[in-house]
Amino acid sequence: MKKTIIYTFLIFLVVVNLVLLFLTFSKGPRNFSPPKEKFIAKELKFSAQQKKHFFSLDKTHRFQMHDFDHKLHELRNKLYTSFSLDHFSSDSITQQIGKLEALKQQELFAFFGEVRKLCDEEQLVKFETIIKRAVQKRGQRPPRRGVGLERPPLHKKQ
Repeated sequence: MKKTIIYTFLIFLVVVNLVLLFLTFSKGPRNFSPPKEKFIAKELKFSAQQKKHFFSLDKTHRFQMHDFDHKLHELRNKLYTSFSLDHFSSDSITQQIGKLEALKQQELFAFFGEVRKLCDEEQLVKFETIIKRAVQKRGQRPPRRGVGLERPPLHKKQ
């Protein structure tokens, strides 16, 4: 009697697992989903043609930004894992990081310049507002050492 219950339970578990595996893998490839509605395209109410051009720009832009981030990550790893080296100068790596950050900002500026060219007169007004808000948010930083405390200078003036 106990063996029949155990065998029935095992068969039930195998069937449930097979069904779950089938449902998991039968959904097809997930990389080929249509592009999601991006914030800017949604806010500016782009037409179908504008969206098509915007998504093309966005794809290229994201690829380039990912490439910059990857290179920056590698340089930072190289910099911060060099503490144990005797004759190591961080100057060259920090200069490379600075150049990459500058290129990253230039890419961002160029991307928004291209997006701006897509806009009609009404969309331009909304675009300028979005950019101003983004710049203001980016500039707001919380105080480092509590409210009202001044940050000491990094280097003493001689």
